[in-house]
Amino acid sequence: MDSMHKTRLALLSALLLAVMLLSACVPGAEPTAVPEAKATNAAEVLGPEPPPTTEAPTSAPTSPPAAPAPTVAPQGPQPLTRGSAPPEFTLEDLSGTPRSLEEFRGQVVMLNFWASWCGFCRSEIPHMNAVYKDYAGQGFEIVAVNLGEDPEHLRQFAAENGMEFPILPDVEGITVPLYRIQSIPMSYFLDAEGVVQATYAGAIQEETLRTIVKTLLGQ
Repeated sequence: MDSMHKTRLALLSALLLAVMLLSACVPGAEPTAVPEAKATNAAEVLGPEPPPTTEAPTSAPTSPPAAPAPTVAPQGPQPLTRGSAPPEFTLEDLSGTPRSLEEFRGQVVMLNFWASWCGFCRSEIPHMNAVYKDYAGQGFEIVAVNLGEDPEHLRQFAAENGMEFPILPDVEGITVPLYRIQSIPMSYFLDAEGVVQATYAGAIQEETLRTIVKTLLGQ
């Protein structure tokens, strides 16, 4: 690995650490208990359909308009929400083959952002493996985007942990701003049309993951 590449990896690692200082996972963190999101079933995770837009009244106001609201400082980037179209990207998998998000269209996809140094990320791998084994042939795919780690290390890690789903190393961190990643693990669930149907921050448990997948597959 040349010095420029090492410098780039170092800068990326520093950036990811700065972004995740308040996150569920920081370098070297080990979970004492798997953190569950507030939602515990598919109905809560997926939520109701967005309500129809209500048109504004066309009649003139009968009272003077209210004073303009004070200026509010812009908030930081927020995760994508249900109904969003996920940004496209192309990354090489562990065999060096370019893979784009678009090629998984037609399947229910768990788009998972993770790192091997993250204890919470490691804790959800067995649950992901179990669900993937049962539904991989039924229209379900896991796309695991690794943030900032060397592909050679990931090949060994994947083999040791039985990860058979596609792993896409994002060495330069291009997906971090695209997907507004503020903590890991972070997962987006896409339907067969490629639309975000649910987001899940933190390590997911097998029962919750299985319920979401079955719901999106229509089972």
